[in-house]
Amino acid sequence: MKPFKDLLVRSLLLWASLGVLRPSGAVPKSEFFRFGERAGDNKLLNKDDFSTTEIRLQVPLIFYGQIYESLFVNINGFVSFLTEIPNFFNVQFPLEYPIIAPFYSDVDITRAGNIWYRETSDPRTVTRAKNELKKYFGVAEGFNPEGIFIVTWDGVGAFSQRADRLNTYQLILATDGKESYAIFKYADGGIQWLQSDGKDPNMADARGQAGLISGDGRHLTLKGSGTDQVRSLDKWSNTGVPGLWVYRIGQIALDENVQEPDLVSEDKAEESCASSGSVCHSNAICKDYDRGFCCSCQDGYFGNGINCLKKEEPLRVTGKVSGTVNGMELKDADLHSYVLTVEGRTYTAISRMPSQIGYDIQSITVFGTGIAWLFAKAVGDVPNGFALTGAMFTRTAEVDFPQTGHHLFVHQRFKGLDVFNSVQVNTEITGSVPTVPLGSKIEMDAFNEEYTRVKPGQIRARSSRVFRLQGQTIDTPFTVETTIDFDECRWRPKSNDLNTVRLKVAENIFIQYDAPEQIVRYALSAKVAPLEETDPCVEGRQECGQNSQCVVDGDTFRCVCERGYEEVYDATLNEAICLDINECDTGRDNCHLDAICVNSPGSFACTCRHGFTGDGFTCTREASCEGVPCDPNAVCDLRGTVPRCTCRPGFTGDGFFCSKDQGGPSVDEQRDCIDNNICSPYADCLYDDAVRGFRCACFPGYSGDGETCTPDGQRESCGTARNCSPYGVCSKKNTGYVCECLPGFTGDGYTCDVSSSVTLPPLQPPYQPEDPYPPYHHTPDDSRLPYETPQEPYPQDPYQQPGHRRPRPPYQQPDDTYDTYQRPEEIPEYPLPEEQQPGEGQGSDSGWSEPQCLFGACWCPGTLQYNIIHNRCEPSSSQRSEVGEIEARPLPSCFAGKCICTLGYAYDNLRHECRADHTPGYDYSIKGGGHRVRASCNEINTCHPNAQCVYQPSSKSYSCVCDVGYEGDGHSCSSKIDISCDKVNICHFNAQCVYDDAALQHVCVCQQGYQGDGLVCTPQDECSSIQDCDVNAQCLYESVSRRYKCQCNSGFEGDGRTCTPERAASCNIVNNCHNFADCIYDTYALRYRCQCRAGYEGDGTFCNPTQVGCNVVHNCGDNAECAYDLTASGYRCKCREGFSGDGFFCRSSRSCREDPSVCHPQASCQPDALSSFGVACKCLDGFTGDGYTCQEAPDHEKYLLLINQGLSVLRMPSDPRSGAGFPIHVEPFMTAVGADVDCLAGRYYWTDVRSSSIRSSKYDGRERKPVISGGNIGSPEDVAVDWVSGNVYWTDSENDVVAVASIKKGKIRTVVKGDLVNPRGIAVHPGRGLLFWSDWNREGAKIEVSGLDGSHRRKLVEKDIMLPNSLVIDYDLENLCWADAGTHKIECVNLDGNERRVVMTEARYPFGLTILGQDFYYTDWNDTKIHTVDRYSGFESGARDPPLGGSGKLYGIAAVPPSCPPVANVCGADGGNCPESHLCLPNGRGGRTCACTDDALENKEEGPCNDYNY
Repeated sequence: MKPFKDLLVRSLLLWASLGVLRPSGAVPKSEFFRFGERAGDNKLLNKDDFSTTEIRLQVPLIFYGQIYESLFVNINGFVSFLTEIPNFFNVQFPLEYPIIAPFYSDVDITRAGNIWYRETSDPRTVTRAKNELKKYFGVAEGFNPEGIFIVTWDGVGAFSQRADRLNTYQLILATDGKESYAIFKYADGGIQWLQSDGKDPNMADARGQAGLISGDGRHLTLKGSGTDQVRSLDKWSNTGVPGLWVYRIGQIALDENVQEPDLVSEDKAEESCASSGSVCHSNAICKDYDRGFCCSCQDGYFGNGINCLKKEEPLRVTGKVSGTVNGMELKDADLHSYVLTVEGRTYTAISRMPSQIGYDIQSITVFGTGIAWLFAKAVGDVPNGFALTGAMFTRTAEVDFPQTGHHLFVHQRFKGLDVFNSVQVNTEITGSVPTVPLGSKIEMDAFNEEYTRVKPGQIRARSSRVFRLQGQTIDTPFTVETTIDFDECRWRPKSNDLNTVRLKVAENIFIQYDAPEQIVRYALSAKVAPLEETDPCVEGRQECGQNSQCVVDGDTFRCVCERGYEEVYDATLNEAICLDINECDTGRDNCHLDAICVNSPGSFACTCRHGFTGDGFTCTREASCEGVPCDPNAVCDLRGTVPRCTCRPGFTGDGFFCSKDQGGPSVDEQRDCIDNNICSPYADCLYDDAVRGFRCACFPGYSGDGETCTPDGQRESCGTARNCSPYGVCSKKNTGYVCECLPGFTGDGYTCDVSSSVTLPPLQPPYQPEDPYPPYHHTPDDSRLPYETPQEPYPQDPYQQPGHRRPRPPYQQPDDTYDTYQRPEEIPEYPLPEEQQPGEGQGSDSGWSEPQCLFGACWCPGTLQYNIIHNRCEPSSSQRSEVGEIEARPLPSCFAGKCICTLGYAYDNLRHECRADHTPGYDYSIKGGGHRVRASCNEINTCHPNAQCVYQPSSKSYSCVCDVGYEGDGHSCSSKIDISCDKVNICHFNAQCVYDDAALQHVCVCQQGYQGDGLVCTPQDECSSIQDCDVNAQCLYESVSRRYKCQCNSGFEGDGRTCTPERAASCNIVNNCHNFADCIYDTYALRYRCQCRAGYEGDGTFCNPTQVGCNVVHNCGDNAECAYDLTASGYRCKCREGFSGDGFFCRSSRSCREDPSVCHPQASCQPDALSSFGVACKCLDGFTGDGYTCQEAPDHEKYLLLINQGLSVLRMPSDPRSGAGFPIHVEPFMTAVGADVDCLAGRYYWTDVRSSSIRSSKYDGRERKPVISGGNIGSPEDVAVDWVSGNVYWTDSENDVVAVASIKKGKIRTVVKGDLVNPRGIAVHPGRGLLFWSDWNREGAKIEVSGLDGSHRRKLVEKDIMLPNSLVIDYDLENLCWADAGTHKIECVNLDGNERRVVMTEARYPFGLTILGQDFYYTDWNDTKIHTVDRYSGFESGARDPPLGGSGKLYGIAAVPPSCPPVANVCGADGGNCPESHLCLPNGRGGRTCACTDDALENKEEGPCNDYNY
């Protein structure tokens, strides 16, 4: 027995060592590798957002095949290579940097926890690591680590200074210099929090993530990473020991990922809540059954137990849409949906839909219904889609349009919740849909859809629906077949009571294509309820044959073929059977063009052809190593578009020739641009066969040598580029096209996040024709001003909060292209604030409240019902128990200034309500009205001319039956046999029988003015959309001619094709007023007329600014007087004797030595070598200005350098002895380039080329805001601030222009365009009124100058110049200086272009340049440092590293001086007295231009805008 016992003990020990025996708990903290002060660890400072400096390793670490000789320990649960990352980036893995993250989250150890780290070669520690790794890796048998790096996050809290729940985990990195391993240890109960409170109140933090990221695209995440189950990292493992995870991370081939343990056997223990229940959500309950367990969400939550959401909390659905529709390819269109779970209402938007198919895609409502089913409001205990699937399922929908023959296939993969608790979905779409006329909208009635569980894990549904063009009566029917596949818990007992549920989609369906934004929007309200009747499939299942399933269809059932099968009629069996569809032969597959389709029973498979790679649905050409002569000791890297050779670890060379490394690093260090980061941000480092090495190559769309890349073309503004967030809109402002977030969202318009609260704006009263002010007119009376807010993509719906008593109906034509910002309605946008109960905040205690306007009609929120007599919302009666039911009659809406009702109803002018007009074919018993039913043909003859109305005994009703020789449904009959009309008169009475030479037979042809097949002819419509008519006409149905005709709008006359204003038409009909005039009602003349606004004069059709005499406004400048001017016939400002100027700005023509009074009281006369008098007025200390005009200088921080480094904005003192700097702003997707300061306001300005915006903040990063964003900005390269005039200038390398905007108003004016190839640097001299810019034209680089208004443009420097980067003004010497990355010099020249001098040479790749005191400071792309050069001697005193917090190349740099330069200009006081609508721009010759904005110049409809030069 003893040998058997010994064998048993050894076996148990072996099993335990392999992790087969499951320990009772996770890793005890006592089993961590030693850490803390006694272990000799270093400790990270107890604060938020902190990293160590670079830690040099004694033994290099190999990670994904790369050698790293240093690393950084970061507070937020990871170590990084290449750079420190102290800030928490709230993004989903993978990051762009190589990191190892045991638990990436926003850690804050200010109050709780410590972070310890050390590198050690202690023999005990080394031996322990070696033994642990040998248990799990066969290749680790000979591994002898020489260095161990240990990081321990001990009881760390979350931001902000949380100490209630703490996390404890440890990272061990073992290396011998040639191979490396990583060990993650999670203490028992070591993961107590998953996400912090978040630094952004509008966006929750991502849940904790764990994994290894190479930085080149390869990465591995641990099980549960980013999900609610990440809390179970201490219970799960990849070793069999809960809480212990190990990976081989070192010598990983270029096409491989890190290696999991290979000596671990799977535990086949029976699944139970005790052993595996940790997969359940933290808000779920685990329940054991006989053979397994299932998860169920707790009360207050809903889901499938794996994913649970809090009831009544809104959420988002995001994803991509790709495929082909109507022959047009869609590639990664963005899908966003906002869901109000408490109401079951979903708002789905698909962006970047081109107008060629945007209107057509309105009919693809399956985009919205899938999400509506997922989050439908449940009636009773009926589960919605999320309760069944947890948003983890695949959905296929086949849409058929029987009348038009179009067919569409939609495949969606819902991937569950992401790190932000949003649902992720990818959609593939293939097929065609009916064409919808441009500018048209569609509408749909409420519908039901029955979902039947046909087998475990599969649900099917079928529904028949119709849509119609808005304003028309012709229905287009279509059917939708839906199949949903998901993983359901197979152990939970199933009830047959809920095998079928009914999805009810309410009538308030909103569908719209927003052409300016290229966004299709769907808004639906849905609830899921049990069947009111017995499930028809209970018995119907017995009648369904092989390969078919029973699906409920309304109140009956249908036997539907299983997916992959189709119904065919078998004549021998005299019944329909289901046969396999050969998707490959019939073209029903969605395989890629470069894939092979293989059919199988009920399915098919796609495989990419030889030479291509992918999943078969998407195939890309494989990069091939054929013909690339790599050394035998090298590998061919196929990850890029071009293969490249890289020597294996332990060898060195260029990949074509590799030799054994003698004592050097064991992994080859790549050369050329691989080793030196010399490529442009718009280039890749690729292998070049011509030079047998790696070279920089510009991205597609860019050109250059790779080290410098410039855009090939111009980028459009958001007005045409469609780059706003789906929750933002592109509006045309005075400053141009600008992205703005919709109400209820916050952000810069390109990224919009849900706001924590929404304030409902007031709604306006209906438009009255007698009102002297049109609805869009701004009057001096503020009470009449419309509430200015961006228009939402959806009108309000009955679920939204109550509005005001008198809602405003829409004043727009039905077929007009919907313009988000031009609609007079001001309705708040979703998402909504916390739900307001009926009567709360308004109404009385009885529970009634005021109605709100929806689609131009009055609606009530929630369960309230509209009382049409008292015009209020009241609690529903006991007979109305369901939420959201509406009145039996529709409510009136406003069209063309008149109240109208839907078809089937007429407007009662006395009662102000819709009354039934007894239209045949309408079922008035259905609530809501407007439900079409086809009247019996014995009441209304709706049969085809070749059909008869026949009584059917089986159905006890009349129906249309085609005549003998014809086939169809009786309403449409076509000839079954070949009958010639010359023998039998079968033509319609509006057709004639003619001989067809092509068909060689007689055929029926409709007469002119009619259309059809000759058997049936109908009047031909004159128009099919509003585009067929005059701009002042509508396409309307004319009952007399029974066709659509163009009809002129009220106030116009003509045939509809051409409409002209009636002679009596005034400006309220024809808007012919000047943009500085208003259309007012003249009570004396009893008609409307144009009248210039205050401050302007003219007849109203043209207005000029009225120059009020200075004797009235007293607006003369200093050293000027008000005198009568005979030529102007009024009082004007005039400079006094001894001064020159325009009367608003006067400069002395005498020396202050002769007359000290010419100086400002806060200035003195001092020597000035640059003045023609030898002296000049200079402001005293504490004041700023040019000496003639002085103002108190604000006290701001000084002697600072502000630097842009891609995603970071850094600040540092100019004196190295004053301490280190720090980042003032870090944003993951920002690319900060240009830089300048407003010395007067104490603000820093920079350009962000990624978001096409100009931003600003205080010197310490506070009060950050976008100054100019979106609009017509393409790629803002550099920026310059005229702090005197209050304007900001920038160069745009995509639009090839130089532009200016008012800092205060944001109004934009393009001042320089034409003859520009790649404008780059920019500088302004406010005192001289001069504007300077550089052009990177490689065929002729240059620096130009003009007035600040763009006038008097001329070349300043055009010889011996190559790549002029940043420009800067030397105010002491009155010089312009620049850094040239091509000549490697810093040079200066006088402002008139003379006396050019070289300050320094041998600057390797200078980019940013600034001046402070005696020194130039410049950034260099070659070494990523800040260099200091004496302005006069050119001596370089040394280079400094930038502050921690950034990475990559350094871009623009700006210096903060102790005070502003002593300058002033004509626009500094009162905006140069320019009109409010204009910009004041100095012209460089002592005068100014009151310049129109770009918007005013482009908007011809509001009348011409004129510049005024002074």
